Amino acid sequence: MKQEHDFIGSLTSYSNRLRRRYIWQALEHTHVLLIAKEDHLQLMERSQNYRDFVMKLLEQTLTDYNFRMDSLLSLDAKERYLEFLQNNHQMMGRINQYQLASYLGIAPQSLSRIRNKHYRNT
Repeated sequence: MKQEHDFIGSLTSYSNRLRRRYIWQALEHTHVLLIAKEDHLQLMERSQNYRDFVMKLLEQTLTDYNFRMDSLLSLDAKERYLEFLQNNHQMMGRINQYQLASYLGIAPQSLSRIRNKHYRNT
């Protein structure tokens, strides 16, 4: 889940000029910045600062992607919920249960059971 001042994008869509198979949903007011591929390539050629920025952005994007895939593939629903609480606790009052369940890859009813058990045990 992205937060303030984070970037999102699809390297696959960008590189191959393909439409996304899914969409991102902004849950709060959001600024959207767009850049044409040709303009991006020109900036890459002309500006070392821009190239450095893009490299940092790519590194962070790949790190986030790997973290997300590892979580989805190796953790069960409860573990994903607990990991979300640990890493994104500030988001808990800002998203609803349906949105959180979707992000965690579980049914809202399952999330409700997990949350109830978690809060009974704490």
